[in-house]
Amino acid sequence: MNKQLMNPEELLSGIVEANDKANTYAAAKQQPNDVVNHPQHYTRYSIEVKDLIVEVSEYFPPKMVFAIGNVIKYVLRAPFKGSCLEDLEKAQFYLAGAIHIYKDLRDLRGGEEYKWQN
Repeated sequence: MNKQLMNPEELLSGIVEANDKANTYAAAKQQPNDVVNHPQHYTRYSIEVKDLIVEVSEYFPPKMVFAIGNVIKYVLRAPFKGSCLEDLEKAQFYLAGAIHIYKDLRDLRGGEEYKWQN
């Protein structure tokens, strides 16, 4: 098995970035509900929803990113904001859109599946 090790600078950079995100998240949890920058229905998890969307989006074709981001947003906020059913239906709407976009992209590629980045 050929494992590629990260160089120390990359490793340190990743640790610093993760620490910065953790500190930002911890600070947001200690402050009163910031309805503009950090609404409670997006900060209930160990990672803020917007940060998860950014992280996940890089693995999808650019044309799908908006729809996938909305699926994540609506599913994760559903139990905490307004009507759970309404948010789940919104997520379903955007997921159907993402599937439609994916099928169109696949057809344009002659039926070839999209290859995600590793």
